[in-house]
Amino acid sequence: MKGTTHALAGGLAGALAGRPVPAFLAGMAMHAALDILPHRDEEDPPLLHLAADACGALAVLALAVMIGNFGMAAGVIAGVIPDVENLPDVLFKRKSPKVFPSHWFEHALPSGSPWGALESAVLVAVGVGLVVVLHGTGLRGLLK
Repeated sequence: MKGTTHALAGGLAGALAGRPVPAFLAGMAMHAALDILPHRDEEDPPLLHLAADACGALAVLALAVMIGNFGMAAGVIAGVIPDVENLPDVLFKRKSPKVFPSHWFEHALPSGSPWGALESAVLVAVGVGLVVVLHGTGLRGLLK
């Protein structure tokens, strides 16, 4: 799944968990849960796609820091950090051993699979959930 999806989902889990340590653990758990869902990963993503995705994840982290929700920030970091071990595969075109348990198995879908839209649905649901959770935590004041 995309880093932005993991960042939003980890941020939601972290915002719900509250304190940074439980929030970090919740973000890790959310990463594993999303990896278990059927989804499609790009075999050879262009660097522009990776850069745009990194910007999306950083934007979610920046929002968490700007509103002072450090549980959310911890969840964002934990939601994204497991995929750092995939960078050598993408950048250097080689398979490296995986440490994070949900990366031990292949979870990519073939092209044309009916599950292809699942990540978009997850992204929308998590985004809406995050807005609802943050509604009472200062998000309105930030956007005025």
